Amino acid sequence: MRRSTQSVRQKLQARAGREVAQSNNDVLAFADRNREIIQLPEGLETGETMRRERGARTDDDVIQEVIEIFAQGITITASLRYVGLPYATWHKWRKENHCHAEELHALAHLCHLEAIANKTLRMFELLEAQREEAKKKLRAELAAWHEAHRKHDIEVDKWRAEDPETRGPKPVYDGPFKPSYNGPGEWELSSAKAKAKIWRLHLGAGLDRFRKRN
Repeated sequence: MRRSTQSVRQKLQARAGREVAQSNNDVLAFADRNREIIQLPEGLETGETMRRERGARTDDDVIQEVIEIFAQGITITASLRYVGLPYATWHKWRKENHCHAEELHALAHLCHLEAIANKTLRMFELLEAQREEAKKKLRAELAAWHEAHRKHDIEVDKWRAEDPETRGPKPVYDGPFKPSYNGPGEWELSSAKAKAKIWRLHLGAGLDRFRKRN
């Protein structure tokens, strides 16, 4: 039993890790596809710049878009991959503070962590809202189910009170089946807690309110 419980927890943690990674790398959920691209002035392009994955875009424009995406809670790796900038180049730019890359990254990192914190909060708020909606629906369906049974019982009582020689067939219940809860269950709640635990470790590295107190 103990091994079985541990196995379930490990699977839950692994699944949570995959879902967190997918969420944190979902660039298309935040990237502005209509963003105006700023390129080098005509005549400054070279064969080298045109061969780059990011093309002839200015360094400042590339840095700005990386920062915009990163600040939304997306990993820096996914942000760099989206704009076509090698990580080694980004590391060099940060080290040299090229086009204020390091300053912008420091500010964006706080925004990045706050975005993840908000994502965690929204996840629990959504689950809570889904639970309340499911409970509300269940209460209404149970009320209808009880009322249908009450009416059926009244019909059966009337049928029993009639003369057995002349009464018709016994009334058959044709109301709704007994409803059941159809909202987030223990698995969803456990999964949310597992994801929150992963995010909390990440948040603790940069936000004071998420750090463990001694």
